[in-house]
Amino acid sequence: KKETLVTCPTSKMAERILEETGVLAFIIPDPFDDIDFEECEPIYQDTKSVCWFGHAGNLWTLNNLKLCCSGELVSNFKNTYIKETLSIDSGWKFTEWELGKMNDVFKRHDIVILPYGNSSWQHSKSPNRIMNAIRAGKIVVTNDTPVIDAYELRDYVIVSDDINDGIKWAWANISDALSKVKAGQKFIKSNFHAYSVAKNWAE
Repeated sequence: KKETLVTCPTSKMAERILEETGVLAFIIPDPFDDIDFEECEPIYQDTKSVCWFGHAGNLWTLNNLKLCCSGELVSNFKNTYIKETLSIDSGWKFTEWELGKMNDVFKRHDIVILPYGNSSWQHSKSPNRIMNAIRAGKIVVTNDTPVIDAYELRDYVIVSDDINDGIKWAWANISDALSKVKAGQKFIKSNFHAYSVAKNWAE
């Protein structure tokens, strides 16, 4: 008889699965994406701009955020949908997501902002976007969320519940910010390569 197993990428998601279904899930982390995201040397260009990328369902985490600089949103959205349903600051540039486009987007910015909401649903998310941004050589600013602890990434990002304060800290401490990125790239490469994650699947 074959046994059905349930897997998920984070401990918080496993807690949610157990709570909702009574099933104990096996935790297998997501590997980094080395197809759509290139690993790049962290280089500061003083762009005074940021980008955000992700599914349109996560755009609400940017509601009412008044950026201290210019910003670019990359998602699977239509501009009319954004304008009609979300309180997104008009200072953003909207870019429709396409496979392979993020490498060019990253080159236009020094910082990626990835805030998360305060709910069990948000807390159970995989930090895959954070990993991919760090691999791209970008400084990541996020809020104090369990998401960054899911893969022990706290030391490699700038944590601030006021995103603008986090951005300004990066500008004022660029050497320290880039050191976080470099250390993060090394950590991610050692722990979340597809070959490393495959060992968990084998077990």
